[in-house]
Amino acid sequence: MTNVTQFQPAPVVSIIVAVYNGAQVIEKTLTSIIGQEYRHKEIIVIDGKSSDQTWDIVQKFTDHIAYSLSEKDKGIPDAYNKGISAAKGDWIFFLNADDIFANDQVLSTIFSSQTHDNNIEVLAGSVLSTDGRLFNGRFNWKLLIKNTVHHQAIFYRSKFLRLNPYNTSYRSYGHDHEHNLLIWKHHIRVKYLDCVVANWARGGISDMPSWKNYTEEFRVRKNAFGLLGYPFNIFTFLRFFWKRTLLKIDRLYAE
Repeated sequence: MTNVTQFQPAPVVSIIVAVYNGAQVIEKTLTSIIGQEYRHKEIIVIDGKSSDQTWDIVQKFTDHIAYSLSEKDKGIPDAYNKGISAAKGDWIFFLNADDIFANDQVLSTIFSSQTHDNNIEVLAGSVLSTDGRLFNGRFNWKLLIKNTVHHQAIFYRSKFLRLNPYNTSYRSYGHDHEHNLLIWKHHIRVKYLDCVVANWARGGISDMPSWKNYTEEFRVRKNAFGLLGYPFNIFTFLRFFWKRTLLKIDRLYAE
């Protein structure tokens, strides 16, 4: 017998915003969340003890924020885990500062008019970047090459994230990649959504062609697949040098 949420009340969605020195963008992100037509949501803001005006701006929205915290952390995955611990919703979604929902009906489209099998742990839609590219990654073998699924497109069951917190040893985006690989490896049930969930602002940490950031992929593959993941490390080298080459070309044209 199929176990669905059809006769249960509308689920609460916890939206976690991790931010550090985001004074120029945090208001835009919070306004996007508050503007969602879906009423069953809570906003959680985890600030890494910003040195700019970020926290002052966050305080302007206290009437809309269920939980907020400003203290030094170990990076993005640590901030995410703090948000997960504070979340009281049935589902958890991460929307970092400078990212916004695609429109004000995203949550109502996903949760008001649809039922989701209780065995589904992850809902995955698409992300539109500020340069016009659409990302609708899938949890499949391509994750061995690169992280193809954006966290701005994923809704997680809160119980799943509490059982599978993020690895805080990563400093850039390895925590996302490792999580996605484990979802694929362990056949976690995913439902794909035919909608754009968020607009992703390019230029963040995942866009930085830093060799230190790219080498996190070596550890991601090792943690997920051991020695079997090593042959795929060649793709990290190729992608890094290709991105650096494109960056140099862009600079030449800009001069």
